[in-house]
Amino acid sequence: MKFHKPTGGFFLWVSIKGVTNKELRQAASEDGVLFPSGSFFYTDRDESKWTSHVRMAYSKSSFAELKEATERLQKNFQRIVD
Repeated sequence: MKFHKPTGGFFLWVSIKGVTNKELRQAASEDGVLFPSGSFFYTDRDESKWTSHVRMAYSKSSFAELKEATERLQKNFQRIVD
């Protein structure tokens, strides 16, 4: 996964390699971590253009919740690529 440290805003735009956003969303949702496909945030909803991106909001979550969600997401990402 790759992302740039945000200097403002309320979300991360994450690039993923080795897995599609659909695969990651499915695995993460089974573990209680939910996020939409990156294509949802573009006027061009062609899912094939955004299969390696997800958008993750963090404006309403506590640091502890974000830490737990990140750990779950990492676990599910590793499970898929291994």
